Amino acid sequence: MHCKPVKACFSGGVFDRRAGQARRLSYDFLHTAHFPLPTFPPAALCNQLAGFLLVCLGVVVVGCGGRDPNLPELVPVSGTVTMDGRPLSGAWLSFVPVGSTRGRGARAASDKDGKYELISRSGEPGAPVGEYRVVILKMVMPDGSDFPMDSGLSPIDSPAEQVLPERYSSDTQSTLKATVPAGGSSSIDFALTSEP
Repeated sequence: MHCKPVKACFSGGVFDRRAGQARRLSYDFLHTAHFPLPTFPPAALCNQLAGFLLVCLGVVVVGCGGRDPNLPELVPVSGTVTMDGRPLSGAWLSFVPVGSTRGRGARAASDKDGKYELISRSGEPGAPVGEYRVVILKMVMPDGSDFPMDSGLSPIDSPAEQVLPERYSSDTQSTLKATVPAGGSSSIDFALTSEP
């Protein structure tokens, strides 16, 4: 009796059980293999899908019970970021609560005119009233263009580099502070300078 090899997919190749070894085969052969080679979507697509599912879950949770009454009230906060007197586009702002300020903080991205509007960590517009340490990042691609925020990539997974001085961009060394007053504010501005 003559045994034919049993073939199965094996991460990019075919495993020949009779021979007990993995062999790399051409792509053309994979079309005729007994089992299709599994394919996975690109990482960016997986990240977008995960984000979409989290948003859907948030909508369901909010729809079922409304806003958590234990969370602090949010007030509208906006302003402008400039560098050496010119609007700083594509800057990422993070408001980190300090002292007795409640909540988990807020974040924003500046537009082409350097304007930003805070969004809480829960995704709602605004921030809780209180004191904050502010961290501002500016990610730039190797060609000098702003990191595309809608690229689906994390800045860490891209060739982008952070270009602002640590006195603005370091989570532990930033000297920037902000006070969010009761009722909010539309003029919490940051005038950054390239020179110390």
